[in-house]
Amino acid sequence: MMRWGLLLAALLPGFVAGASISAALGVADGMGLAGSAVVLAYGLAGMLVAVVLSVLAGRWLPRQIVSALLFMLLGITLMLALMLYLRLTHDINRQGLFGSTQQLSSPVTGAADQTMPPPSPASEAVAKSEPVSSLHTDPSCWSQPRNYHQPIAGTEWAERTRLFSGARSQPEQAGVWAPNQAYRFWVSKLPGKDLTEVLIDHEHDGMLILQLVEPAGSPEVRWVNEKLLFVRVAWGRVLFSDMLLDVEQAQLIYHELLQDGSIAFQQYQQACSGPDAADCQCVDGFNKVLEPPVSALNENSMLGLLALPGILTDKDTDQPDGTLPAYLKINGDYQRITDSLDAGILETREYAYQQPGAVVYQRDRDWYAVRTLPAGRELWIQAQAGFNFHPVAELLPQRLNYLNEHWDGWLWSEPGGSQARQRTIPEWQQKPHETPVVIESTRILDGRLWLKVGFYSGPICAGPEPAVENVGWVPAYATSGHLVAWFFSRGC
Repeated sequence: MMRWGLLLAALLPGFVAGASISAALGVADGMGLAGSAVVLAYGLAGMLVAVVLSVLAGRWLPRQIVSALLFMLLGITLMLALMLYLRLTHDINRQGLFGSTQQLSSPVTGAADQTMPPPSPASEAVAKSEPVSSLHTDPSCWSQPRNYHQPIAGTEWAERTRLFSGARSQPEQAGVWAPNQAYRFWVSKLPGKDLTEVLIDHEHDGMLILQLVEPAGSPEVRWVNEKLLFVRVAWGRVLFSDMLLDVEQAQLIYHELLQDGSIAFQQYQQACSGPDAADCQCVDGFNKVLEPPVSALNENSMLGLLALPGILTDKDTDQPDGTLPAYLKINGDYQRITDSLDAGILETREYAYQQPGAVVYQRDRDWYAVRTLPAGRELWIQAQAGFNFHPVAELLPQRLNYLNEHWDGWLWSEPGGSQARQRTIPEWQQKPHETPVVIESTRILDGRLWLKVGFYSGPICAGPEPAVENVGWVPAYATSGHLVAWFFSRGC
């Protein structure tokens, strides 16, 4: 009696070992019938080997120990067989054997990917200079993590999304109506089963049913317009399906996987900062395949501001502007056209708080080309005692700066370099053409002025000053000749 108790007790660790092997090899989640059969074959082969070894070992081991080992292996085999049975019934359920339903044709294969592993880092020879087919932009060029879509056809997750028509009782809830008040949907979780259904009343016999197998939570469902329904279902923490249903045609017209790109971003950032950086399309987020822009000064290029103390006054005061002589440049000679030009008609900007200066577009020794408003007529002013010219390279650094509508959105690794990355507008930025930056310094390279800028991590005027990140260089002038940056002379 005691011997049989010992043998039966040996089954318990066998069951535990069998369950552990099943979980490790993925029988309970995602291997399918073929994988389950392979696992069972491993178990049977192990049982056979154990029998052979036990016969050989019986010569020098006590018979009770050999019998206990055999019963333990029997427990492992029984547990593997049980897991295979559960997998078989699970796959049959996935095939939709829930009663009388009619499968609808769909131009898009309903599917989802297992975990669709992110593209391998450069150390695995994937982050090359050629584009990554499944991504719009190589992750080594990202400035921050992002979500990205991938094709879903042919993946194992295709089995977990089904669209069909069938008989369902109308839920008691009101449902969510389409904008035309003709169609509506409900989200229902089937009791006792790991299934969620999106039920759609679309003015046909029976319901249009989108069935989701083993979703990680309730799906996000909303109407896009009168007949298109958007569905996003999470399969885990990093993998989702995005679907678009035409409820009138009863078709799934769009279905792709949505992947959280945080892992891909981290892998590429680590790989591209190591010895394999040469294989990356971007290094430190700067793309290697771009040509720097060609920007040259022209008639639109602002060179700086000319301070006219005692003549130009702050517009917020009642003090009138003064007058000064003005000239035209004809064939290289300066001809006076007036001795008393009203400085109030000049185009001006502030170089300091309540300190305006005339905008200068050309300079010839001590002569400065300015413009009148609103006509934009060009006149020349000769420097006098007290006049002070502030060039752009001295005006811009260390101010409350911003990049304006003439900036092309690219940030360069160095002046005149061939590596750049495109900067996206953060959600907190209120005005799309006023990107807050700090201009740390300037540099002239081959006659062109470059600005070293850093982007703030948050709003600059909403509390403590945010951290500066994503530092790089931008050309001071756009290809159109316009200045791409300025500053708020009066603060926030």
